[in-house]
Amino acid sequence: MMTNVDFGSLKSTSEPSDAHGRSGVNVDHSELLQCDVELRAHPIIKRIEEELAAAQDFVFAEHLPLFEAIFQSDFAMLALKLSLNKIAANPDYQLGRFVMEGTILGWTLVSTEHFRVSIGIRRSTWAGVENGRPLNQDSSSTPNEPKMDPYPFDMFLGILSASELTVEKYTAVPPRDESEDYRLEYHSKRILTAGDSMYLAAGTDLTFSSLQGNMVYMEITGNPRISLLPRFDLHNKSFCGWISGDPTASRLEILTRVLADFDYKPGVEVVERLTHHQDHHVRWNSMRHLLRMDASAGIQRARSAACNDPNPDLREVANQVLAQLPTEA
Repeated sequence: MMTNVDFGSLKSTSEPSDAHGRSGVNVDHSELLQCDVELRAHPIIKRIEEELAAAQDFVFAEHLPLFEAIFQSDFAMLALKLSLNKIAANPDYQLGRFVMEGTILGWTLVSTEHFRVSIGIRRSTWAGVENGRPLNQDSSSTPNEPKMDPYPFDMFLGILSASELTVEKYTAVPPRDESEDYRLEYHSKRILTAGDSMYLAAGTDLTFSSLQGNMVYMEITGNPRISLLPRFDLHNKSFCGWISGDPTASRLEILTRVLADFDYKPGVEVVERLTHHQDHHVRWNSMRHLLRMDASAGIQRARSAACNDPNPDLREVANQVLAQLPTEA
């Protein structure tokens, strides 16, 4: 028996924990902000520490004015000048927290318990690649071609310098029920220049960019909060699968989804046990798949979660699902 209800979406918040002062524990947030000693004197660092101290539950999107202030300040230029001075004094100096991935180079300037501030440098034709595709390659879609997928974390992107950057923004729209697939909705198209910025919501916003020449940008990213992300074909924008945002949670979601899709009754007991997993993403995804595999067991578990689950968002969405069920359930 399959119960057709709108499963809604579960906000991906962290479980209550006192490890970083998220449960009312007093914490010196200056100790949780990591950056080079020379950068600590910059005024923006004090503002970051003040906002961290004032925020009981840090929600990335509520701090966009802070991120804009970091971007518009001379913080990035100061970090660059300090690095150049260190290189001049010591030719063997290496940037700390340096990343090199494909056509992107970058390093992290500030790291806090809730977000990181990084500088990135991208050139469109490094390694013979432009916009993720080898130069002169036929533009038709191939299985190995890069796909479009949202980030598992919230992101603030600020352009420090760009030759010519065009960004198309899309929104990943979730299915109304398990019989449908995700789909993309076109949002906007922008030409970004130095001083422009944009916010991308975790698991929802996607971009396709066309870069000619070079780009230097500031990237402020939150903590990963989406375990499983939809993927879309680069050309026809159709849903084409899933990618992991969190290895443990997303692998288990794929397992329970497959068991539900095949209506594999011997797997009901295993899926029910996963509804008690320590990760609230795993608990919820297992519950909604349990509803498909065994409606009675799924409803019983949802009722229990609606009252007793430690995660407030899971309790809320469980109550929403129960409200949609037939009264005789």
